[in-house]
Amino acid sequence: ADVSVVHVVTGPLFERHIATLPEDATVEIPSGYWKVLFTGTAPSKSEGNYAAFIMDQNTPRSANFCDYQVTVEAIEHKTKPVLTLWSALPEAVASEVKTTKGSLAQKLGCR
Repeated sequence: ADVSVVHVVTGPLFERHIATLPEDATVEIPSGYWKVLFTGTAPSKSEGNYAAFIMDQNTPRSANFCDYQVTVEAIEHKTKPVLTLWSALPEAVASEVKTTKGSLAQKLGCR
């Protein structure tokens, strides 16, 4: 199917101290990053049109992103302050899609 819209949200994780910026000690370097993608108008379990990933700051550039797929719920639990992604989704839909890995990663080449 054709994809007309791609939504991407990304952010930092501060699970441990890595370092601060050399020029500004008040700016903490994140310990990792998360990214959530979905296509279409809203994430849907029936279509599986979403994927979520967490990568540590030390993840090598040569790493396969497919190895880092997680659930949206896993990202929400790791963010500080805790984020609520897809807050406009009905609760029944949100509880389904946030706890299940979507199939968008397979469409992006993951097995």
